[in-house]
Amino acid sequence: MGAPRTGRHRRAGENATPFSIGTQAQTSENIAADLAALIPELQAHHPLERQQLAPLLQTVGSAARAAVDVALHDWLGQRAGLPLWQLWGLDRDAIGPTAVTIGISAPEAACDRLHLWQQQVPGLQSVKSS
Repeated sequence: MGAPRTGRHRRAGENATPFSIGTQAQTSENIAADLAALIPELQAHHPLERQQLAPLLQTVGSAARAAVDVALHDWLGQRAGLPLWQLWGLDRDAIGPTAVTIGISAPEAACDRLHLWQQQVPGLQSVKSS
């Protein structure tokens, strides 16, 4: 198989984490680096220029791409004065409950995270901890 590769990209199975997708590790550091590299490129475009943005987004990992995609939808919803469910033409009563997983952390940090979710999602019915 040869020597391990250095940098952000890895061969499948090499130092893989639960957050690896394909050959790219999805660590917080890699996502932040992808977004930092992408910001100057994005600033040259209007958020509604989705076709022009698509090739730029293909240069980063899927987590960074998803973050930008959600941010663009959020921007549009804010400008239109609509929540995303309405912007997307969804029936709010037919939307399933929000699913939340509290990541592995110290018990105090997990409790803090749970309290934040409870504040953000009134009526939160269940939470999964990993």
